[in-house]
Amino acid sequence: MNKLPLALFISMFFLKGAFAAVSPSSKRTGHPAFRSGTAAAKKMLPSASPSPAPVDGSTVTANATPTPQPTFLSNIRFSYFGEYLGPRLSNIDLTQTQGPNAASEYTSISHSLKAGYKVTKNVIVGTQFGAVSPLDPTKTFQFNDSRLFASWANMVDTKDINMQGVIKLQLPTTDVSRSKGKIMALQIQNNWTLKTELRNWSFTASSLIMPFFNTDPNGKPDLFVGLFPYITVDLSPKVQLMFEGSFDAIRSYNDPSFEFSQADGDYIDIGPVFNVNSSVSVTTALRFFTEMISFKASCLYFNISAAI
Repeated sequence: MNKLPLALFISMFFLKGAFAAVSPSSKRTGHPAFRSGTAAAKKMLPSASPSPAPVDGSTVTANATPTPQPTFLSNIRFSYFGEYLGPRLSNIDLTQTQGPNAASEYTSISHSLKAGYKVTKNVIVGTQFGAVSPLDPTKTFQFNDSRLFASWANMVDTKDINMQGVIKLQLPTTDVSRSKGKIMALQIQNNWTLKTELRNWSFTASSLIMPFFNTDPNGKPDLFVGLFPYITVDLSPKVQLMFEGSFDAIRSYNDPSFEFSQADGDYIDIGPVFNVNSSVSVTTALRFFTEMISFKASCLYFNISAAI
């Protein structure tokens, strides 16, 4: 009569030890940038004991969950980018903007919509549409030239740097471009990301070269080059401080020199980036022109980007 309680006690003791062995001892907390990799942590967890064989002698087959195959719709990508450059701090008028040496003029809101298809793991091809909403009451909404693009992620990937390559073919889809004899513009862009030990910092830059082709090239731009550094630092899980620069130059046909003083001027943007969620971000900044660096001459800048 005493053997049964003793057997139950021994069985409960070993079951308790088995459950304690498979329970994790800690939880991952903190900002994602500071979390350690989950793959290595999972390897450290002991595996559960195998299930006992059924008493009827039948075998149990584990049905692995099949990996869902990508469909046509799942490979489609859409993104939107809206941009607004507003007034100087010394003259707040949300309908106006002003470069470093130019007179104040009506500003506009630029729109860019991309529709792409994921051909392979790292390659996306698609079309980019652009448009402008002028704040000048005498002007109306107008489209820009359309572009065909191909993006190749991880084209170069080493322990120190990662590079994405982008090629865009800009076509004369507007009456203005066709009337000026534009044939096309070819944009070759490389996006560089530096890999550092500073996990809450991000160091990237884009290099760009774009030749223009016209039926009559005399006196028209034929080559554009640019360098655009972009640095962010995390202030909180959803807020970053951004430093962005734009340094470019353009060359005209029959003129071997490059013109560095363009209408917009080279500039540096400084301001916060608000990551609303994984798909939407909003940037507000002050734009400082390199030809006239001062708070009084800086302009308000705003953009929004969304991707699905």
